[in-house]
Amino acid sequence: MSSQRSDCENRKRKAHKEAKLVKIKSQCSIKNYFSLNILHFQDSSSANTTGSISDESKKSEYKNVHNDDSSPANIIISLSDESKKSEYKNVHIDDVNMVNVYDPVTPLPKDRLEFQNRILKGRYKPILDLYPRSTQNSKRRSFQKNWYDIFDWLEYSDASDTAFCFPCRCFKGNEINSCYSDTTFSKKGFKSWYRAIDAFKKHQLSKCHLNSVKALNDFIHLKSIDCVLDKNRLKEISRKEKDRLKNREFMKRVIDIIICLGKSGRPFRGHDEKSDSCNQGLFKELVILLTKYDIVLQNHFQDVQKNALYTSNRIQNDLITSIKNVILQNIKNSLKNSFISILADETTDVGHSEQLSIVFRYFDDEKNRPVETYIALKQMKSVTAQAIFDVLHEVLILMGKDWHSVLSVCFDGASAMAGKIGGVQTKCKEKNSSIKYVHCYAHCLNLALVDSVCDKSKNFKRNRLVFNFFGTIQFIYNFIESSAMRHAILEKISKDVGIKLITLKSCSITHWACRAEAVKSVLNNYEVLLLAIEDICESSSVPEMCAKGMGLKYQLKNFDFIFGLYLLNPILNLILKTSSILQSPNMDLVLAINSVQSLVQNLEAMRNNDEDFKNIYQQSVELCNKNGVQVPEVVNRKVSTRIDKMSNSQFFFKTKYDELKITVYNHLLDELISGINTRFNQETVELVQSVAGMIRLESTPEMISILSKFANVPEEILVSEIKLLKYLPVTDGKPNTLNSNTNNESIHE
Repeated sequence: MSSQRSDCENRKRKAHKEAKLVKIKSQCSIKNYFSLNILHFQDSSSANTTGSISDESKKSEYKNVHNDDSSPANIIISLSDESKKSEYKNVHIDDVNMVNVYDPVTPLPKDRLEFQNRILKGRYKPILDLYPRSTQNSKRRSFQKNWYDIFDWLEYSDASDTAFCFPCRCFKGNEINSCYSDTTFSKKGFKSWYRAIDAFKKHQLSKCHLNSVKALNDFIHLKSIDCVLDKNRLKEISRKEKDRLKNREFMKRVIDIIICLGKSGRPFRGHDEKSDSCNQGLFKELVILLTKYDIVLQNHFQDVQKNALYTSNRIQNDLITSIKNVILQNIKNSLKNSFISILADETTDVGHSEQLSIVFRYFDDEKNRPVETYIALKQMKSVTAQAIFDVLHEVLILMGKDWHSVLSVCFDGASAMAGKIGGVQTKCKEKNSSIKYVHCYAHCLNLALVDSVCDKSKNFKRNRLVFNFFGTIQFIYNFIESSAMRHAILEKISKDVGIKLITLKSCSITHWACRAEAVKSVLNNYEVLLLAIEDICESSSVPEMCAKGMGLKYQLKNFDFIFGLYLLNPILNLILKTSSILQSPNMDLVLAINSVQSLVQNLEAMRNNDEDFKNIYQQSVELCNKNGVQVPEVVNRKVSTRIDKMSNSQFFFKTKYDELKITVYNHLLDELISGINTRFNQETVELVQSVAGMIRLESTPEMISILSKFANVPEEILVSEIKLLKYLPVTDGKPNTLNSNTNNESIHE
């Protein structure tokens, strides 16, 4: 009886333990589950019941084996050693809630990188000798480890004793699976072991599972979002770089077109730049022309949008400004540590706007020669000396220079520029007292000519023959060239006569070479002009034109006009040649001074040589005789018995030859020589001649004194250095030049 009671108590105790295990198995890990099992078996052993599991052979049934090495998520659990048994025996109650981080019941990480790492770890597959059992359909059933091999997506939660689908659990939030409501294998867990095989097979054929498997494979085999973004970013950078290179090639061609038009001074835009216009302007027409033969331009206009053609007027202006800035920056770099000279001139354009052009002259180390560079064209609101000086100062600061680096300034002879009290040159010297003012030599020569022989001359009353001569020259041009019909008559007669026609020129004060060309053309076309004017007078139906033609014919057949042709032709040719030399790009101040001095010497030789005048007079008489023009004689006048103050009544010429020589020929040459000497008497002439003498290694007291004051160098040192230079060895026919390492600093300065 007592033994039956003991067996009944043991069965009740065992049932109580099993019920307790079933109650908490969903909240404990496999480690705690077996620790409770061990405690249960130990309690049974201590009671010496038949249902005890105290022997070592039965205890070993509950030992765990190591996890499958094929999955990094497997857990190793072993209860074979006594030390671990005691450890599990003394488990604290808080350890019951410990769950493995890879267990399916553990929420998946929200961090993208941690989620990626969890996916790469694989499914959770704990391998146990004995899985928890539960009664299902009157039988004790549990999870089977061989299912891992049959279903490669299956994973088991030892914390909840349920099975999950690894792909569905990880990608249950996939947008494609949003229409499937069954969350057994993804969220709740499956534990109906009695129908596990059928349920597993059915699940792996479901669309939800297939979508999840595809998503898992894509996630594993495809690159991470970082790699994809990096790759896309590299592709985008590569595409942008390719587009940038294509745009560069296109812009190179556009910039070359702008440079070409700018160098040749051509207008960029047209009046009608529409696509259907026959003339869209030079810029767009050149772009269209090059597009026919250039693949880069063709691809650009085919690929880009219509609002990104880069041919608009704003783009043209921006590119012109950019080119200007690059040029100015290059000039600015060349101007470093260089002394400069400023050339400036003010004029009025066709729009009646006052403009000031500014040029810098400096020594270019790379080219090893002095160069003149155009810097700016400034529109002037005022042309006072202060306004012009302010603009010069602004440009000087813009180029990174100051007035102490300016050696000289070159302006015209206007009072606002050359005034010694309030002129621009005076204001420049206030900033730097050593600045030299140079009046443009070519301009000086033209002014001397205008003052002496032109119709604007102040001395026209003293030399009426020259004054009237240039008036007739201009009237011939106006009469013939103002009408296409009259010009056609002139060309027809020149062909009939067999004389090569030279184009008639107009006399202009600002066009320096026009006077010599105008006189030469009339002298060459003299006979043709007479015949053409006679024809015009006979055929003209306009009385005014007929009267003008008759008057012009009378002037052409006048001895004074013919004499003026032969008188001014050689003089103006000398001046024209000198003016061309002064305007030469290779001209320097030494050559300019020598050219002007040579011109003066030639004019003085003509003044003192009677043969030159005699030839001029004889040629005039021959042309008069050839064309039936009478040579006038001197009118004998009676000497007045009363005293008068008239200069022309104090001496009477016996012949026309003497009268023209003294009153016209000598007077004209005297005015020219005097005007040239006055205009070219500048403060820099002696300095230039002294520098030229130093280059030739010549030394005179006057030259040494001028150079010493200009360079602020003692005269003794300057003389010593010039003497040393005379005996330097000669290499390749040229004396060795001083370099910057020598001590001859004065010569370098």
